[in-house]
Amino acid sequence: MSKVTLSPIITDVRNRMGNIVFSKWKDTNYVRQYTIHSTGNSERQIAVREAFATAVSIWKNTGSTLHASWDTFAREQGINMSGYNAFMKANISRILENSAMELFKSTGENGPVSLNAGSAPASGEIICEFTLPASQEQRHVIFFAQRAENGKPAEVLSMHEAGADPASPFTITGLEPGAEYYVYAVIADAAYANAETISATVCITTTAGA
Repeated sequence: MSKVTLSPIITDVRNRMGNIVFSKWKDTNYVRQYTIHSTGNSERQIAVREAFATAVSIWKNTGSTLHASWDTFAREQGINMSGYNAFMKANISRILENSAMELFKSTGENGPVSLNAGSAPASGEIICEFTLPASQEQRHVIFFAQRAENGKPAEVLSMHEAGADPASPFTITGLEPGAEYYVYAVIADAAYANAETISATVCITTTAGA
């Protein structure tokens, strides 16, 4: 970058003219050659951008209950970041490793003692068997299904509420027949939209009925 001395007639020149870019900083005029910025298209860079997009989509579309769980986690851990940043830090690496995401941090609820899931005889269904903590009553069980695309978590997450104190098993319907899914389960004190406390995530990978 070079300094430029302007004639008395021209007092200020800025922005791009052809392949030359004019700028001004602290009353000094500068000129430099225009260069095209490269975002980078290596396999790793593309994978990172895709993982970031997936994590952002899940954060935006899963709502305030998820946000609150990570905000509480960040505050209680005393880490110097927001709940959003803590969620992104935890999950981008998981997506890059073709692993299930960590959807929720506990805000006071104990999670399911066990979770097993398998293909249902009916097309596009998954049967979930679970065991609830004996000490908890009037607790809602909420399942989430996320397509595993080439092993990686997809951007779309579907929610399936089993209601309060449901009996095992619970069947998730409306999935893509024969597709692989990450199935997540959490326990909350109310239906998802009204939940104030929620458990950490339990997850298993299975395939929807063909």
